[in-house]
Amino acid sequence: MRACRATRILARERAGVEVLGLGFRLREGTHEVVHRVKYGGFPREGRALGQWMAQGWRAPPPGCVLVPVPLHWRRRLRRGFNPPEAVAEGLAEGWGREVRTDVMKRVGHRTSLTASTRAARLDALEGMYQAIPGLDPLRVVLVDDVLTTGATFRVCQTALERHGHEVMGGVWLAVG
Repeated sequence: MRACRATRILARERAGVEVLGLGFRLREGTHEVVHRVKYGGFPREGRALGQWMAQGWRAPPPGCVLVPVPLHWRRRLRRGFNPPEAVAEGLAEGWGREVRTDVMKRVGHRTSLTASTRAARLDALEGMYQAIPGLDPLRVVLVDDVLTTGATFRVCQTALERHGHEVMGGVWLAVG
């Protein structure tokens, strides 16, 4: 199930870190799967895909925690759940790692960045994510649903590292 070498290289270039899990490359037919997980209100499917991914990828080192990229509370309310959190829960079950949703939060709410360039995404996301102060430093694996330009990952990584956390790598359901 491991993603092809070219897809892993692409993901690593975009995020700038170790790829610790990657479901698939978005192509015709796979868009529907991701769309259903993100917008269809089906957290069970996100967890199932996380479990599927955990079977094909080696678990992160012991002591690492899985931190799903958080949604703004308005978007979470509208969707009914956080898709990266659902994927992280499935990974955690398969890998025997802990999911931590108390490590960071999204403080700003904006329209979708789906069609934005990397530069536009970085500008729009600056300051949108914050690490929760006062936590002991953690070894973190960030989990997100889709890696497009890497902007969300890099902004989250910066926020976490400012508070002393070590970002060991990332896991994505899909690479766009």
